[in-house]
Amino acid sequence: MAIRAKQLMLNEANRLLIEDQRGYPMNREIGVLFDIDGLGGPSSYGTPCWRILMKNLDLSEMPGVVFYQGDLDIQASQRPYCYCIAITELMAFTDGRGYEHFLEKLSVASDPGLFPQGRRFIKDGVTTSLIGTGRVDIEGRFRMSSQLGDLGDLRLVTNGNEFGWKVLPDDDLVAAFTLTYLERTSGEGLPLSADSRLACESVLKEVGQSITFSALRSLGLPSNRLKKACRQLNLQIWPDSRVMTYVSVDRVF
Repeated sequence: MAIRAKQLMLNEANRLLIEDQRGYPMNREIGVLFDIDGLGGPSSYGTPCWRILMKNLDLSEMPGVVFYQGDLDIQASQRPYCYCIAITELMAFTDGRGYEHFLEKLSVASDPGLFPQGRRFIKDGVTTSLIGTGRVDIEGRFRMSSQLGDLGDLRLVTNGNEFGWKVLPDDDLVAAFTLTYLERTSGEGLPLSADSRLACESVLKEVGQSITFSALRSLGLPSNRLKKACRQLNLQIWPDSRVMTYVSVDRVF
């Protein structure tokens, strides 16, 4: 319970802008800029940017940090066009540990696509024009935001696996993630690619059976639909589970 309470507190705290008695902002934010043209143009650039971050950042140094992303027009529609990944961090909980790690590691990074060092970072209000992407929980896992859609961004999952980032849906996304996976693997929606299916299944295995079932139950689904979903998940994700059939929905958990 203590760990869970601290996770919720960090998540909520990072959404707030608080000022201390001296009038200085306690919620620090900073964004790193990428040259879209330098990453091959507008056809595909978001994933290469995240790969650069994954290569350079250690999430165990960034608990409580919230990430944002999006295009940023910093020169009135003149090139270079920018893509920005930014963070916020509540100083009262972390003493700026994640902020300093972000700044230190990306200041010295030399990956193609990063802005030159003198123009690489942007501060003060940058996140207002970006999309919330996820947060780092106290265990150093990247928890995808529901703003990314029902499956989050599976590219973050697959690339995270390569670079040692554990990427999972945030607590409020687990149920939608699970139902979408079930729909798209049972012929009810657009089928998942083989790679996307593997990514989804690796995520659900990491989340765990108990948490996944609890998330589904919290939706208040009809009992027959809940039973069907749990059975399908056991068959596809946890085939070795002993809990294969249910007499009562109340006994599922």
